[in-house]
Amino acid sequence: MNNDCIKKRFHCIEMILKKIGMNNKAVNTMLRLLVVTIISLLAWNASIFLGIVTYDQSNDDAALNLIAAGAFGKPCPYLIHSKWLLGKLITLLYSFFPEVNCYLWTYLVLNLGAAILLSIVLSDGFGLLGTASVSIVVNLLLSYDFYQNLQYTKNAALYGCIGAVVLLWMLGRKHNTKIYPLGILISYLYLIIGFCVREEGFLLTIPFYMVASVIYIVSTFFRSNEISRKKLLSRIILLVIPAFLCIGVKAVNNAAYSQNPKWATYFRINEILTEMRDYNQYNYYDSPEEYENAGITELDYQMICNWMWNDPDEFDLDKLEKIEAIGQKYKDNGIEYREELVWKTANEIANLTLFHGLPIIFLMLFLGAMLADQKAKIFAIFSAMIVFLEIYFLVCGDRYPWRAEICVWVAAIMYLVTYLKISITTEKIQVLAEPIKKRFIEKMLIVLQLVVIVVVFYYWQYYQFDTVKEKEITMEDTEGYYLFNQISSNKDDIFLVHALSAGVLLGSKDIFDIDTKYNNYYSNAIFLGAWFVPAPFADNQMSNMGISNPIKQAIEDNVYVVASEERIDILIAYIHEKYGYVIGKELLNINGVNVWNIKME
Repeated sequence: MNNDCIKKRFHCIEMILKKIGMNNKAVNTMLRLLVVTIISLLAWNASIFLGIVTYDQSNDDAALNLIAAGAFGKPCPYLIHSKWLLGKLITLLYSFFPEVNCYLWTYLVLNLGAAILLSIVLSDGFGLLGTASVSIVVNLLLSYDFYQNLQYTKNAALYGCIGAVVLLWMLGRKHNTKIYPLGILISYLYLIIGFCVREEGFLLTIPFYMVASVIYIVSTFFRSNEISRKKLLSRIILLVIPAFLCIGVKAVNNAAYSQNPKWATYFRINEILTEMRDYNQYNYYDSPEEYENAGITELDYQMICNWMWNDPDEFDLDKLEKIEAIGQKYKDNGIEYREELVWKTANEIANLTLFHGLPIIFLMLFLGAMLADQKAKIFAIFSAMIVFLEIYFLVCGDRYPWRAEICVWVAAIMYLVTYLKISITTEKIQVLAEPIKKRFIEKMLIVLQLVVIVVVFYYWQYYQFDTVKEKEITMEDTEGYYLFNQISSNKDDIFLVHALSAGVLLGSKDIFDIDTKYNNYYSNAIFLGAWFVPAPFADNQMSNMGISNPIKQAIEDNVYVVASEERIDILIAYIHEKYGYVIGKELLNINGVNVWNIKME
């Protein structure tokens, strides 16, 4: 299809819109929306139909997906890391669309909507060609992390940023339009969803929102004769409302989880275990004598480090709080100022600059802000400070995976580019139209920024796509699916499965396959340890099998263990230490699956 043909089709659409009563401005808005939607859909569909949609970095999303789909008995809204309201929405969707992976498609649709909204905001005032160019860049920027490598923490930051960007854009428009109420509602919707998806990821974007809001309020207050104090108050209220909505969501979430007192115990246990397994805290070897005197052995520590703590008699809250009390004395990752942490933060930012394009893009936007108005300059400086402080915060915790760091960079870039878009006036745009002699240096800086952004962006995307070829694709996992299929075919037996033996999708076939056919999928499978152990839904599943203590009952005749031999040896030594059983091990093959049978000798 050539350019003339495309122009004719858009002209036909334009004439149709005018015939139904739309003015030129409304027609232009509709055409821009159509262009943005088409380009975004093309990029979005390309990721889906090319088969490159995955769950990124870990199997947390696979676990949440299976919980929502009903693998522990029935579709469950208690997604632990995500708020109950989101879980309820997804389980409700499963009731209407039982043969669709509603968890996955919820995120895919929301991410598509985010790309469309961001393109609309950044192309405001542009013609169709400019709108198309902006939409292409936005979709290229978002495609890898939000169309192809999905992760709920990243999604939470994206939705929080999009909601805030749309809200600031609507408030920054000089003329209210008919879409003003709709824009405000959409912004609130994305802000609430971002908070529901992952509070921690969402909160990393809040400092940018607060600074942007304060600068907007102060600059508006001192602007002469452009807005009344009454209107300013109403806009302040619009900026504050999301905080109250999030508080309401949290209250609903707390009320939902408080219905079962076991959740309070689970969250406390998980808090302690998170410090141990994710942050390497409460180390037995810091003070073996203290731990031994408290009844905590080296094997206890080894079991937790090897993700095997599904022993409710031994790893109860009382024992874990003893571990915490001793470990707090030696905990070394608090938020504090140390020169080596400053250098470590700077080094981390430098490494990100080499392997990800976002820091360079932020730097270019920062330099661009120095050419914009005073508000943009102030916001850029504060944004740079926030970026450094948030990366410093992550470094202090000694755990800063990309899924956490991208929340910081995406927020910084989205807020800054939006602020630049709002701040750039007609006078600033006319810089490029002035005589070369007057603004030559400024023009060259702008051109240089654009060249660097394009080169770095291309390199970053090339690196990302080249890397994805080498890493394990989590769209499909035939080995894990085969394992759990064989397990489920032996209904008379019970299998204790180590999380690392369960596959990257925890037994599901592929990410588009996780629908309600996975109801009660774990009917005879119990995890030796996972971040959702001992959640009430996991305990209920065990009770239905007649199991109260999986690790202690591993010696029973119809119970088998799926784990590496190294972990089996640790498990056997642990059972002998705690329960006095002398145990032998035997490797069996049941329906093509290698399992361990451990028995008393």
